[in-house]
Amino acid sequence: MPAILHRFAKGHPKVRINMRDTDSATIAHDLAAGRADIALASLGPQAGFERALLFSDRFGVVCPSDHPLAADWEALTWADLVDIPFIANGLCHYISDPDFRPILDRATLNVSGTDALLSLVRAGMGVTLLPELTMQDAGADITFLPLVDASIRREVWMFTPTESGMTPAALARTLRAQEIPLTH
Repeated sequence: MPAILHRFAKGHPKVRINMRDTDSATIAHDLAAGRADIALASLGPQAGFERALLFSDRFGVVCPSDHPLAADWEALTWADLVDIPFIANGLCHYISDPDFRPILDRATLNVSGTDALLSLVRAGMGVTLLPELTMQDAGADITFLPLVDASIRREVWMFTPTESGMTPAALARTLRAQEIPLTH
């Protein structure tokens, strides 16, 4: 996102951008309340907004690099997580696999911010599930372990108003035109 916004700002120096990093539920609320002109989120269709898929990436288990799971991650399944403390997060609710449900149901900790979530994983409070792109800058002390079932994916959509004359159209065109190699 920084590279895309940098190019946009250079090409449109008088456009003011107010960017907020928040969870998808808050984004849905802001869209409905008219507090957002454009949004990137993992949401279903929203009334009054067009929706275009920007990218998708696979979910995986996130744990400290020295965690026992990291020793044999090539065969990681839901069954491997049954007896391990699990930290839930907002994206976990998008996973509909019935084998994941018992793991999510027994989580006693739910964290919404990625930085706080990763801090708790680093501290050994448990493992979590996140999309792969979330882990790009996480550091060597944290490991992303893909699951055997690679069909479990996060989709990130761009929402733009369906009403004509809205000013975010230039930004929307810029985002759509990017060669974003983010699908894994």
